Amino acid sequence: MYRRREIQHPDLGLISLPFQGTLDPQNRWLILANEIPWTVVEDEYTKTMDARMGAGTINARIAFGALVIKEKLHITDEETAQQIKENPYLQCFLGYHGFLMKEPFNPSMMVYFRLRFPMEAVSRINNLIVERRLGKKDGEGSGSAGPSDPAGSEAAEEKPNAGQMISDATCCSLPRSFPQHSRPSFA
Repeated sequence: MYRRREIQHPDLGLISLPFQGTLDPQNRWLILANEIPWTVVEDEYTKTMDARMGAGTINARIAFGALVIKEKLHITDEETAQQIKENPYLQCFLGYHGFLMKEPFNPSMMVYFRLRFPMEAVSRINNLIVERRLGKKDGEGSGSAGPSDPAGSEAAEEKPNAGQMISDATCCSLPRSFPQHSRPSFA
Protein backbone atom coordinates (compact mmCIF):
# COMPACT_ATOMS: atom_id res chain seq x y z
CA MET A 1 0.00 0.00 0.00
CA TYR A 2 1.30 3.43 -0.93
CA ARG A 3 1.13 6.10 1.74
CA ARG A 4 1.18 9.68 0.58
CA ARG A 5 3.94 11.68 2.22
CA GLU A 6 4.38 15.36 2.54
CA ILE A 7 6.58 16.63 -0.29
CA GLN A 8 9.85 17.75 1.19
CA HIS A 9 12.48 19.75 -0.59
CA PRO A 10 15.88 18.40 0.42
CA ASP A 11 18.57 20.68 1.69
CA LEU A 12 20.85 20.53 -1.32
CA GLY A 13 23.91 21.06 0.82
CA LEU A 14 23.24 17.78 2.65
CA ILE A 15 22.92 15.45 -0.33
CA SER A 16 25.54 12.76 -0.07
CA LEU A 17 27.77 12.42 -3.10
CA PRO A 18 28.71 8.94 -4.37
CA PHE A 19 32.37 9.84 -4.83
CA GLN A 20 32.73 11.10 -1.23
CA GLY A 21 34.64 14.25 -2.12
CA THR A 22 37.12 12.69 -4.54
CA LEU A 23 36.82 12.17 -8.26
CA ASP A 24 37.25 8.84 -10.01
CA PRO A 25 40.70 8.85 -11.67
CA GLN A 26 39.38 6.49 -14.37
CA ASN A 27 36.84 9.06 -15.58
CA ARG A 28 37.17 9.78 -19.31
CA TRP A 29 37.69 13.51 -18.75
CA LEU A 30 40.50 13.00 -16.26
CA ILE A 31 42.21 10.50 -18.57
CA LEU A 32 41.93 12.92 -21.48
CA ALA A 33 43.28 15.76 -19.33
CA ASN A 34 46.48 13.75 -18.80
CA GLU A 35 46.87 13.12 -22.53
CA ILE A 36 46.61 16.73 -23.71
CA PRO A 37 49.94 18.61 -23.94
CA TRP A 38 48.81 21.69 -22.02
CA THR A 39 52.11 23.55 -22.47
CA VAL A 40 51.74 23.29 -26.26
CA VAL A 41 48.13 24.43 -25.92
CA GLU A 42 49.28 27.49 -23.99
CA ASP A 43 52.01 28.24 -26.55
CA GLU A 44 49.46 28.13 -29.38
CA TYR A 45 46.99 30.24 -27.40
CA THR A 46 49.46 33.02 -26.65
CA LYS A 47 50.99 33.32 -30.15
CA THR A 48 48.73 36.21 -31.13
CA MET A 49 48.56 37.92 -27.76
CA ASP A 50 50.50 40.95 -26.62
CA ALA A 51 51.81 40.57 -23.06
CA ARG A 52 52.06 44.35 -22.60
CA MET A 53 48.60 45.46 -23.77
CA GLY A 54 44.98 44.59 -23.21
CA ALA A 55 42.89 43.19 -20.45
CA GLY A 56 43.63 39.86 -18.84
CA THR A 57 42.31 36.82 -20.61
CA ILE A 58 40.94 33.42 -19.75
CA ASN A 59 43.45 30.66 -19.13
CA ALA A 60 44.52 28.63 -22.20
CA ARG A 61 43.49 25.35 -20.57
CA ILE A 62 39.98 26.65 -19.96
CA ALA A 63 39.69 27.99 -23.52
CA PHE A 64 40.96 24.86 -25.28
CA GLY A 65 39.25 22.52 -22.84
CA ALA A 66 35.91 24.23 -23.45
CA LEU A 67 36.34 23.71 -27.19
CA VAL A 68 37.14 20.03 -26.61
CA ILE A 69 34.07 19.63 -24.38
CA LYS A 70 31.84 21.32 -26.96
CA GLU A 71 33.04 19.11 -29.79
CA LYS A 72 33.11 15.88 -27.81
CA LEU A 73 29.57 16.33 -26.48
CA HIS A 74 28.17 17.95 -29.68
CA ILE A 75 26.53 20.81 -27.80
CA THR A 76 26.07 24.56 -28.22
CA ASP A 77 28.27 27.25 -26.68
CA GLU A 78 25.61 28.03 -24.09
CA GLU A 79 25.18 24.38 -23.17
CA THR A 80 28.96 24.00 -22.91
CA ALA A 81 29.19 26.73 -20.28
CA GLN A 82 26.21 25.24 -18.43
CA GLN A 83 27.67 21.70 -18.47
CA ILE A 84 30.98 23.01 -17.12
CA LYS A 85 29.10 24.79 -14.33
CA GLU A 86 27.27 21.60 -13.31
CA ASN A 87 29.92 18.90 -13.74
CA PRO A 88 32.92 18.56 -11.37
CA TYR A 89 34.72 16.26 -13.84
CA LEU A 90 34.55 18.91 -16.55
CA GLN A 91 35.80 21.53 -14.11
CA CYS A 92 38.71 19.29 -13.15
CA PHE A 93 39.41 18.72 -16.86
CA LEU A 94 39.70 22.50 -17.22
CA GLY A 95 42.19 22.67 -14.37
CA TYR A 96 40.04 23.94 -11.52
CA HIS A 97 41.04 22.69 -8.07
CA GLY A 98 37.65 23.21 -6.47
CA PHE A 99 34.04 23.12 -7.57
CA LEU A 100 32.67 26.41 -8.95
CA MET A 101 29.02 27.25 -8.47
CA LYS A 102 28.91 29.60 -11.47
CA GLU A 103 29.71 29.53 -15.17
CA PRO A 104 33.48 29.97 -15.60
CA PHE A 105 32.99 32.27 -18.61
CA ASN A 106 30.28 33.86 -20.69
CA PRO A 107 29.26 31.55 -23.56
CA SER A 108 30.01 34.35 -26.06
CA MET A 109 33.71 33.87 -25.23
CA MET A 110 33.67 30.59 -27.17
CA VAL A 111 33.87 32.66 -30.37
CA TYR A 112 37.21 34.10 -29.22
CA PHE A 113 38.45 30.68 -28.10
CA ARG A 114 37.91 29.39 -31.63
CA LEU A 115 39.80 32.36 -33.06
CA ARG A 116 42.78 31.66 -30.79
CA PHE A 117 43.01 28.05 -31.96
CA PRO A 118 43.07 27.88 -35.77
CA MET A 119 42.73 24.49 -37.45
CA GLU A 120 46.51 24.16 -37.91
CA ALA A 121 47.07 24.56 -34.17
CA VAL A 122 44.31 22.10 -33.31
CA SER A 123 45.81 19.63 -35.79
CA ARG A 124 49.27 19.92 -34.17
CA ILE A 125 47.80 19.43 -30.71
CA ASN A 126 45.73 16.47 -31.93
CA ASN A 127 48.82 14.83 -33.45
CA LEU A 128 50.64 15.16 -30.12
CA ILE A 129 47.70 13.55 -28.31
CA VAL A 130 47.72 10.66 -30.78
CA GLU A 131 51.48 10.22 -30.31
CA ARG A 132 51.00 10.12 -26.55
CA ARG A 133 48.30 7.49 -26.92
CA LEU A 134 50.64 5.43 -29.07
CA GLY A 135 53.28 5.61 -26.34
CA LYS A 136 55.64 8.09 -27.97
CA LYS A 137 57.21 11.09 -26.28
CA ASP A 138 56.25 14.67 -27.17
CA GLY A 139 58.10 16.03 -30.19
CA GLU A 140 59.17 12.70 -31.64
CA GLY A 141 58.43 12.01 -35.28
CA SER A 142 56.09 9.37 -36.55
CA GLY A 143 58.87 6.78 -36.39
CA SER A 144 59.02 6.21 -40.12
CA ALA A 145 62.39 6.35 -41.79
CA GLY A 146 63.13 8.98 -44.39
CA PRO A 147 63.43 8.26 -48.11
CA SER A 148 67.25 8.24 -47.94
CA ASP A 149 67.26 5.46 -45.34
CA PRO A 150 67.51 2.09 -47.10
CA ALA A 151 66.28 0.21 -44.00
CA GLY A 152 63.09 2.23 -44.02
CA SER A 153 62.40 1.54 -47.69
CA GLU A 154 62.97 -2.20 -47.17
CA ALA A 155 60.52 -2.19 -44.26
CA ALA A 156 57.93 -0.53 -46.47
CA GLU A 157 58.45 -3.12 -49.22
CA GLU A 158 57.98 -6.03 -46.82
CA LYS A 159 54.29 -5.16 -46.41
CA PRO A 160 52.64 -5.78 -49.79
CA ASN A 161 49.39 -4.12 -50.73
CA ALA A 162 46.62 -6.52 -49.78
CA GLY A 163 44.04 -5.09 -52.18
CA GLN A 164 41.74 -2.17 -52.67
CA MET A 165 39.93 -0.58 -49.73
CA ILE A 166 36.41 0.67 -50.31
CA SER A 167 35.43 2.87 -47.40
CA ASP A 168 31.86 3.78 -48.24
CA ALA A 169 28.82 1.81 -49.31
CA THR A 170 28.30 4.24 -52.18
CA CYS A 171 31.76 3.41 -53.55
CA CYS A 172 31.40 0.42 -55.77
CA SER A 173 33.85 -1.12 -58.22
CA LEU A 174 31.08 -2.78 -60.25
CA PRO A 175 30.18 -1.21 -63.60
CA ARG A 176 26.76 0.09 -62.57
CA SER A 177 25.32 3.44 -63.45
CA PHE A 178 23.22 5.62 -61.23
CA PRO A 179 19.54 4.72 -61.52
CA GLN A 180 17.59 7.25 -63.57
CA HIS A 181 14.20 7.54 -61.91
CA SER A 182 11.66 10.20 -62.53
CA ARG A 183 11.35 12.76 -59.78
CA PRO A 184 8.34 12.45 -57.49
CA SER A 185 5.74 15.13 -57.73
CA PHE A 186 4.89 16.95 -54.50
CA ALA A 187 1.90 18.86 -55.83
